[in-house]
Amino acid sequence: MASRSSVVTIAIGFGAGSFTSGSTVSVTAVGGVATFNNFALTTAGIHTLSASAGLLVGATSSSFTVYPGAADHFAISPISSPQTAGVALAIAAITAQDAYNNTATSFGAP
Repeated sequence: MASRSSVVTIAIGFGAGSFTSGSTVSVTAVGGVATFNNFALTTAGIHTLSASAGLLVGATSSSFTVYPGAADHFAISPISSPQTAGVALAIAAITAQDAYNNTATSFGAP
């Protein structure tokens, strides 16, 4: 019996966001196993992954949590205009964010 290979593609089943640039989301299965080793999600939150290949019935992973990365930059909420000299500015928030604009919840933590 001849061996057979098939391309398996992985996608985000549930959860917002995308894979990082350069992530490999399609690989050739060998001996019935497709091994993915270099993809990462850009959005923190709860996700599932789905796998598909041709006419085979797809599969969905159990849910898992992606945490934000380390603080990379700040985002400042909009400041209304005009402001008055000598009066404190009304700034709602300055938020530490990771490289993918997720709130870096570990920033400033003890």
